[in-house]
Amino acid sequence: MKMVKFTKFKTLIFLSLSIFSIPIFSQTKISPYLFGQNAWAPGPIFKVEDQIKAVHYQAIRIGGNGYENEHLIFKDAVKLIDFARSVGAEPILQTPRQLKDNNKAYQAI
Repeated sequence: MKMVKFTKFKTLIFLSLSIFSIPIFSQTKISPYLFGQNAWAPGPIFKVEDQIKAVHYQAIRIGGNGYENEHLIFKDAVKLIDFARSVGAEPILQTPRQLKDNNKAYQAI
């Protein structure tokens, strides 16, 4: 009887570990070809321009949590788009999702 309980216990442990370890091994790796820079803090990216050119990034994402304020679009987006292109990358501009006014959203892009 003890052997049966112990075998069931081992089986239960094995299944639990198997199920809970699946997410660890199935996570998607972040592509080394993408680089993100938050537009609310663009200063630091301009200090490492030579290093960014050397890596040959294909894309630079402009946006982020602090970018959810529409005045930042008009203030820094053009500089960051120009920067991305100057280092040979294609800019990906994340526009604020909180622009509920269609005119502001249109002006932003």
